[in-house]
Amino acid sequence: MSWEVLTMRSVTSFFNPALARSDLRRHWPIPFLYTAIWLVALPVQLYLRHIAEGASYGTRTVSEVCQGTYSMGVIMAFVFGGVLAMALYSYLMNGRSVGLIHSLPLKRQTLFFTQLLTGFAMLTAGNLLVVLVSLLVCGEPGPLLVWLAVVTLAEIFFLALGTLCAMLTGWLLAVPVLYVGINFLVMAVMQLIHWLAELFIFGYQEDGFGSFTLWCTPVVQLVRRLTDPQGVVAEYVGYPVVSADVSPLENGGWQALGIYAAAAVAILALACMLCIRRRSELSGDVAAFPWMRPVLRYGVGCIGGLALGMILYSVTFGLARSNDIRAYLPGMLLCVVLMTLVCSFGMSMLLGKSLKIFRRTWKGTVLLAALLAAVCVCVRMDVAGVERRVPKADEIESVTAQCRNIQPFTATSGDTETIEAIRAIHRAILEQAEDGDVDLDGTPLIEDGQYIWIRLKYTLTDGSTLERGYNVPVRRASALYTAINRMMSTPLARQELVISGTADADSAPLGGSIYSVDTGDVRNLTAVEAQMLYQAAQQDVAQGRVISDILSDTGYSPLQVDITGNDWDCVLNLDNFTDDAHTLELVNRFLSGGDGESGE
Repeated sequence: MSWEVLTMRSVTSFFNPALARSDLRRHWPIPFLYTAIWLVALPVQLYLRHIAEGASYGTRTVSEVCQGTYSMGVIMAFVFGGVLAMALYSYLMNGRSVGLIHSLPLKRQTLFFTQLLTGFAMLTAGNLLVVLVSLLVCGEPGPLLVWLAVVTLAEIFFLALGTLCAMLTGWLLAVPVLYVGINFLVMAVMQLIHWLAELFIFGYQEDGFGSFTLWCTPVVQLVRRLTDPQGVVAEYVGYPVVSADVSPLENGGWQALGIYAAAAVAILALACMLCIRRRSELSGDVAAFPWMRPVLRYGVGCIGGLALGMILYSVTFGLARSNDIRAYLPGMLLCVVLMTLVCSFGMSMLLGKSLKIFRRTWKGTVLLAALLAAVCVCVRMDVAGVERRVPKADEIESVTAQCRNIQPFTATSGDTETIEAIRAIHRAILEQAEDGDVDLDGTPLIEDGQYIWIRLKYTLTDGSTLERGYNVPVRRASALYTAINRMMSTPLARQELVISGTADADSAPLGGSIYSVDTGDVRNLTAVEAQMLYQAAQQDVAQGRVISDILSDTGYSPLQVDITGNDWDCVLNLDNFTDDAHTLELVNRFLSGGDGESGE
């Protein structure tokens, strides 16, 4: 008598229709809501524009409406890609369901790709329905097919990223946390670094995020690349109307979509490998793989310790020491160490599903707290020399300066006089800080001087930027006072003191007006009179008839002089002219009844 053991053969197909139908029955509300939102956002908007424009409605209008929804498409892909991935792979988060599914004669690859393709088909079917309805409304397939390509490529990436997050954890609530965290991790870390530097480094100003940070933040980068960074928005009527003359896709949009689509392929390959190696008995755990435990424990401890530590400092020591130019180091160390211990031990309890985790984790947690404390000390001591750095003249492409009543102005590398004057201000501020003459006492006035806000932004030859902002006391006869006045005496600064707005030196003024703030009277200027005033202002600037003392009281002029040209206009700031300025003489003459024609 022979016994034969019968086994269920594993199906080798990468797709199982029965499982796909089950997913459709369970999760159809998600694509239904997705499609409903898009039907309102695209076909309905196309119909309303068709009613509003009538005969002028055409391809251009359809392109404008479609392009205006690209950023919305990224947000929709981000939200619904993550939600759908969480729903499709929710069976992995429950011990009973994962045991049942994995007992089926299906390979892990089959389960993985069936869920993935079903989710992608749900979103794509909704997109196709939106395109068909929109086509019935507008009859312009070209822009709609481009829209379909854009939203589909975005959905591929975010669905892939959501799938990867579902593979990394066995706890359903951890999926959205991981998903959002991975999307914004690099930007959040860089923002923490900026905040820490602003607390400890005198004058440090955040100058935005670099290219690497933006590429590691897919939502932000795609929205930036698929909206207009170069003036494509034609008008704003409650919402931006994008001009179809220049498509944002041509300004790097296709490149970004292609890069993220290629990244999606790599992410899916990694997610599939993790799905195959994933242990079913870890369903319900925060970490689906043992190597994830230290990553989560120390990652949450590090980021949470810094972020919550700085928040705790700001509401405790920060409120009591609001006039300090730097954070109080002992207080910051106490807050950061305390929050690091709380976050690290809290994450360890969550990972271990127990309160008894101290013996196993205290060494690593204490080491992490010590490392973060060392980072704070190094930043406070300015080990990297960030606070003391003044760019060399040959490193500067341009520098923008703003100081009290001087509007922001930019000196390029060719204007060596102004650049050297600005560098002298920067050095004088740092020297004054070394002497301890920077602490704020809470009062706007000081003896024989004033507190003055100074902002400097360098654009360097390597493409990077360096921005600093200082609120410092400026006293007469100090080195800083001399340096600021030297800058104010340069031709470029004098021009900014008395002429605000845009002016075209090659285009003659066409007119203007003199407005009295006190009486409300307006004296319109002819082209000749406007030309005379503009030339007089330029002459006064060249001959130094401009107040160049940062601490002088310029007084108040009730007169506002506007000069307009062809596509430009500017305002003459009469407060900043000296009493012997020819510009003031001309203004008084025009107001007294004289004109530019007679010379009276």
